[in-house]
Amino acid sequence: RACTALGDHGEESAMPTLWDALPSIAVVGGQVSLS
Repeated sequence: RACTALGDHGEESAMPTLWDALPSIAVVGGQVSLS
């Protein structure tokens, strides 16, 4: 839903993709570090 709000800004079309990817990378990286 936050991504939809960000997606409304056409000039920032790349940002929702980045904001979607970063948490996923952080979670995976954190799990790898912890394990």
